[in-house]
Amino acid sequence: MNDQSRNESTPSLGVLSRLYWMAIGPIAIILIVIAVMMKSFKNNIPTSLIYWSLVLSIILIRYLDIRYLKGETADGEPATLNHWKKFSIMGLITYCAIWLVLIFLF
Repeated sequence: MNDQSRNESTPSLGVLSRLYWMAIGPIAIILIVIAVMMKSFKNNIPTSLIYWSLVLSIILIRYLDIRYLKGETADGEPATLNHWKKFSIMGLITYCAIWLVLIFLF
């Protein structure tokens, strides 16, 4: 792979990674939450594994986006690992709270 094709693939990967951590991952989590609430998906170990795998994948993809794909903030500024730390902490707090509600209410 030459340098030109590598440079052309990076923006595509960047767009895909941002699409994943901003939309696809959270939408998948919302769908799991809805399924558990509607009882079509039991709140059990496989459901927990899927949920937490999605959460961790969102955090990992955000890290890779910042570290290797020139990730940006919502304002279009270059994102740093400090942004990732804040994103990760807030994400884990939010997703833990959601999961606790599911465990205790459904």
